Amino acid sequence: MFILKSESGDPLYIVYPAEVSSHEFEAVETLFNRIRALTGARPVLTCKSDLPDGVPAILVGQTTYPETRDALENLNFGEGVVKATGSRLVVATRIDSLLPDMVSYILDNMAQEPDGTLIIRPDDCRFTDNRYLRFLPAYEGGKLIAYRGGCDGCDMVVIGDTDENQYREYLDRLTSAGFVRVWEREAHGNLFACFKNEITAIRAYFTPCNKFTRILIEPVANLFVPDTVAAAPTVQPALTFMGRRFSYTTRYLERDSGAGQMSFVLRLSDGSFIIIDGGLPTDAFADGIWDALVAQAPDPGNITVAAWIITHSHTDHIGGFVKFAEKYSRLVRLERVIFNFPAIKDAEVFREARNIRITKEALYTHFPEAIFSKPHTGDMLKIRDTEIEVLYTHEDFVSKNTSLLNTKIYNEASMVMRITLGGSRIMFMADAQDGANKIICDMYGAYLKSDILQVCHHGGVGGTIPLYEEIDPEVAIFSTTDELLPVYLGIRYNYHLVYEQNVKQIFNSAENTITLPLPYAAEYRNIPPFNGTIVEKVRGS
Repeated sequence: MFILKSESGDPLYIVYPAEVSSHEFEAVETLFNRIRALTGARPVLTCKSDLPDGVPAILVGQTTYPETRDALENLNFGEGVVKATGSRLVVATRIDSLLPDMVSYILDNMAQEPDGTLIIRPDDCRFTDNRYLRFLPAYEGGKLIAYRGGCDGCDMVVIGDTDENQYREYLDRLTSAGFVRVWEREAHGNLFACFKNEITAIRAYFTPCNKFTRILIEPVANLFVPDTVAAAPTVQPALTFMGRRFSYTTRYLERDSGAGQMSFVLRLSDGSFIIIDGGLPTDAFADGIWDALVAQAPDPGNITVAAWIITHSHTDHIGGFVKFAEKYSRLVRLERVIFNFPAIKDAEVFREARNIRITKEALYTHFPEAIFSKPHTGDMLKIRDTEIEVLYTHEDFVSKNTSLLNTKIYNEASMVMRITLGGSRIMFMADAQDGANKIICDMYGAYLKSDILQVCHHGGVGGTIPLYEEIDPEVAIFSTTDELLPVYLGIRYNYHLVYEQNVKQIFNSAENTITLPLPYAAEYRNIPPFNGTIVEKVRGS
């Protein structure tokens, strides 16, 4: 019980952290207003960290006082506590989204006695987040700089100012908490690990470039289920990409922009397939995918799609999957669908929640036997003779003051991956733009080197010279109209890629279906002459 006697004459302090969050300060203001209304006294609001022992205070959030530190010591990330400790009332939680409920509890248990004494009866009350975050052990060291709720039951915390030792100590802590290590790997100094128990899965990864440790917790069902098919090679692997006409009136930069899009089909050496994105929800795109499968399958009457990967939820990336599911789901066997979308509430800001919903409806309705997997940065997914390395997701975009919401660029939610098949390394950038590109360069540097590059965002807004120099491909794939391609080649980063780096061949999907055998060797140059004007950038599309 917290008691403040009126005759003591001591002011009541309400203390908040020096780097206060919006939830923390809202809690402080709510308590201030209620106490002033109840007692007539005005508490002192402060972020001071040197109040003498014995001075009455309510400590809100992650203050530096020992009472707060002691309370936090036994809390997981998704937990909070309200407790009286001597002359202090501690309101402590690692995730401040719990604070509104904690403050409501305090207000319900706050009263003033007839003699003016203020009484709060917390009785060491604990609060628990109703998501999987409540199972996530706390991280010792560093500073919690961001929390983000995600789609499919996934939550993430971002710890700043960490180091490799703290990261490895946390992995030991997960083991001590009963989690089983599934895998652990390193890529260009970045450290990745995956743990699980019967209920939850945890990814933790440390990135030296920014000294961040990101920790994600989600249902164990989201984990990638290892591919157990051991089929013998029967065909040569291949990469097929296609574009289709979807409009005769759409224009961008005063030119026809009604064709192209990203629709990729990888044939694996056992004759099964991996499909990436798929274009718009039109018959033309769905039929194009079907035609490619039939033409390349060893047995057109027995087609297996080992995985369908969707890089993000824009209509021109999920649409082909939705339309294909409606038309052809009874004619193919789809083993798994792989995507990582942001939280629905975040997607709603960009009017993307509907696209996430219809993607999942298509999956559950037309492919009920397919396994869903939610990939994260650092994952190495092995399907048949294919390796899919996830290099970036929207989760990497979150930092102390940055998220998709304040940049207003949903393309930064694109999943970036490198696929190795038949000896060729193919970099799929989806619609990633400047912010994602910088993060990827900072994390991986020369590790990004690949043979084939799907250029950022169809070839329009999105690429950067540093990124393209690190990838350093021999082949670049664009996905726009033939009329727009010369304009795109004049954008500085594309010009540098195609005409000043080591690219030998470029291809443009336009209204074509193009198939490259893997491994692919660019044995001749097909770079078109450039007669236009080089520009630094074009307006957003």
